[in-house]
Amino acid sequence: MNSHSKKWPLLAERLLATLESLLLTYPEGISEYDLLKKLQNDQGSDRIFSQLSLKDPLRLFQSHFVLFHVLYKLQQDWRACGLGDLTIHTLKIQAVAYTPAAYENTLLAADLLAEYYLDWQNLLQTTAEDVDNLFDDFWQCLSKDKNGVSHQRSNETAEQLLLSYAALNLPVNASLADVKQQYHKLLHQYHPDKGGHTCDAQKVQVAYAYIRRFG
Repeated sequence: MNSHSKKWPLLAERLLATLESLLLTYPEGISEYDLLKKLQNDQGSDRIFSQLSLKDPLRLFQSHFVLFHVLYKLQQDWRACGLGDLTIHTLKIQAVAYTPAAYENTLLAADLLAEYYLDWQNLLQTTAEDVDNLFDDFWQCLSKDKNGVSHQRSNETAEQLLLSYAALNLPVNASLADVKQQYHKLLHQYHPDKGGHTCDAQKVQVAYAYIRRFG
């Protein structure tokens, strides 16, 4: 990891303690937009996001990624200690009580998103062109909309794309040819006749279909 890329883990480390205390002051939850603005403007947070613009798509993506990296890291830490849990969504980020049953019901989706955001390579490999091509509608509505409700469908589409690429173990800037090749590879690997599980094969099929439609 070069000096340029090292700034992201350092930024995340600084953000961890600030974010943990900040979330507890919003028991009803807070949207990602409002949280980013709070971090950008709050002098007490050492202006962690002062160098990141919420208007430029790539910088907005970088802000989003760093924030969600820390949120999923915090979620893992809280669960491991039994201290609580985090509901993580662009429309609402909320500290909640930890209930193992609820966690198990959302295990697949949570693990896929956590895996994506906890891997710094997914940030480093994403270019401005990738952001423009893949998340243009999502990032634009996030930067303009303070309420979020009217753009829920765009938010969910972007998050489902992240899940789909993660399910195929691919970066978000993977070409369609790479997606197709990986799809056939995993489908062969997870085929029940090869000792795989039907649910894994179905997950790969759904992810591939979603990328073909919205990617």
